[in-house]
Amino acid sequence: FFLPNHVFLFSLSSLTPSDVQLLLNKHFLYRYNKLGYCTSNFESISWEYPAGQESRMAERLKELSSALKDSLQNANNLIELLAFCQSDDASVVECAVECIQETFCHFLAISSGPASKVYLRPNDDIEEATLTADEKLDFWLRRHYSLALDNLQELMLHEEDSVQEAATMALCVLTEAETRARSRPRKRAKQQLQRAPARPYQYAVFTSRRIVLSLLDDARSSGVPLQAVAEFMSHDDFRFHILKTMDMIIKEKLESETTSPEFVSNCFAVLKAVVMPKFADQLGSFFVDMSDSATEPPVKKSKPGVDAEDKRRKDFYGDAGCLSGHRRVFSTVWLSFLRLPLPSAIIGRVLNNLHTTVMPHMVNPKLLIDFLTDAYDAGGAISLLALNGLFLLINKYNLDYPDFFPKLYALLQPSIFYQKYCSRFFRLANLFLSSSHLPAYMVAAFAKRLSRISLTAPPAGCVVAVAMITNLLKRHPSCKTLIHRHIDDRLLDDDGEFLPPPEVTLDADPFISCEEDMSKCRALDSCLWELQSLRNHYLPVVVKSLSLLETVNDIVEIDLEQYLELSYDSLYDGLESAEACLVAAVSDQSSKVVPVVTLP
Repeated sequence: FFLPNHVFLFSLSSLTPSDVQLLLNKHFLYRYNKLGYCTSNFESISWEYPAGQESRMAERLKELSSALKDSLQNANNLIELLAFCQSDDASVVECAVECIQETFCHFLAISSGPASKVYLRPNDDIEEATLTADEKLDFWLRRHYSLALDNLQELMLHEEDSVQEAATMALCVLTEAETRARSRPRKRAKQQLQRAPARPYQYAVFTSRRIVLSLLDDARSSGVPLQAVAEFMSHDDFRFHILKTMDMIIKEKLESETTSPEFVSNCFAVLKAVVMPKFADQLGSFFVDMSDSATEPPVKKSKPGVDAEDKRRKDFYGDAGCLSGHRRVFSTVWLSFLRLPLPSAIIGRVLNNLHTTVMPHMVNPKLLIDFLTDAYDAGGAISLLALNGLFLLINKYNLDYPDFFPKLYALLQPSIFYQKYCSRFFRLANLFLSSSHLPAYMVAAFAKRLSRISLTAPPAGCVVAVAMITNLLKRHPSCKTLIHRHIDDRLLDDDGEFLPPPEVTLDADPFISCEEDMSKCRALDSCLWELQSLRNHYLPVVVKSLSLLETVNDIVEIDLEQYLELSYDSLYDGLESAEACLVAAVSDQSSKVVPVVTLP
């Protein structure tokens, strides 16, 4: 089989793809050895340009692409364009990638002729003798389109970032162009007229799959290619099929048990780059517009409660055209991802935004209960990060988790003040304990443990602990016995008047600090003597914070946010401003604190 303008002969039925690639390289070297652009090594192309010839090579590539787009008589120019992708010069490879992209985008935009169906997969079992000249050219173009996609997929893993970006962008652009070509209206054969019409929208699934395979490849980080892919994530159909393909690949990895930390990291990077629409009217950016199709779905009477525009979109684009379809595939891929062996660093990053960017878009967030409870039981920073997701399930989805408060109580350890997410923990703990229906023994246990760990806490932690204890006592007046304890059996004097209540003293603190069962720790029998000890703190700001207890009889709770931002810098460098912040939060009265029951 001869192509015009070149002496290039091969048999379509006898060559494998690797043989074709090697033959292309040899043919290219034969022509360009005369110009001195490369060596004579036929196994791999090793480029040696004369000084100042890089611009000449770029011009040559553009000439080849322009001539090929003008006429298929120059079809063998495609061989040279593909061979340039093996260059050692990154700038030449970038130019070759751009030319290949422009060339095939031109072919995909043609509505008739051999190049109009270049996206169809070549049939390797085809018999050469049965093909006409146009069919042979059609088959040849399909094969080389497939080879071009293979080259671009490999170049997404190139060592040069600029080449990775160019190859990724080319595959994304070709995915859009191929989707438009596949969805182009065509005349149906007579024997097909009686059949039900197929959906006119046809997405380029296999080309898109190449992008996902390279993004998730464990040989290299997906950072640079992902930046290029993120630009196309605004297209709803592109994002939908990226997630759908990703779910299939993750399940294949789970079945074969061939996952690696790099694969997990790349999966999370792709999922993190996905921005899901919140409402159905935010869908509308697709590679193919319904108005551009001659077979636009007719307007049908929709069911009550179903928007007519959403129904038309789903009829045209399938699941990619409705918000429920996007949420289904989003939920499925996240559940598949969480089945992977995740390292602790990835688990922490997942939990950090799970309640804001993942759970609101899932079909059934309750399916995350196993993952969240396992993370909650892990201890340390992982447990702190799991609090948001668990509370969202309990508060919004009525999840019954009896161990929530006992595990929250167990997290109150002296080390909590030195955790990275300390502020988030106390912010959430203050929210969790805001219910007035909590039993008194539980509230007293939290107040007592906060008081105990404040003895070894940093100055900012002491202030936060005092503020939280004050809020707990305001919400639950029955727990005020921790700071105001009176004897019920009051004595009468000789005149029949009640005597003043005697001072309450304790021989020992009945609180059992090592008891994790809040109903058995005897917190209600104890007192907050630890706060009295803070009166001797070396930092005046901590001593001043005890005046917050004077507001325990007020109805308005203390805003904890202003104390969560305190640090050593604000306490020492801005000591005056920190004191002013504390003074503004309490009543402008005497600095004398409410009497606290003390141990002898």
